[in-house]
Amino acid sequence: VYATEQEGPYFVGLPAACSYPLSVFLYRSLPAQADDLAGYRQNLDCLRDPAAKFLVLEKSAARRGRALPEVRTTIEEEFDCQHPVVRTKTYTLCPRR
Repeated sequence: VYATEQEGPYFVGLPAACSYPLSVFLYRSLPAQADDLAGYRQNLDCLRDPAAKFLVLEKSAARRGRALPEVRTTIEEEFDCQHPVVRTKTYTLCPRR
């Protein structure tokens, strides 16, 4: 799963099974009613899918405080970003818990 801005998925090159490889909802504040949108639900389901072994988190997109509480909680419960597999200047590769 990608939480990146712009070309992150292209440059990182890891496959993603999500309908939307660039999950804007992960790093942007959205109105409370966004959780009723089909795209939001699809992205959240993708984030929760055990087949997604990693979260690719871009530093500039990591402002999880801006995301909806459900998204922040899901990331914290599903992925271990405190103990990344890889950390570069730009990206953190968080393994699934």
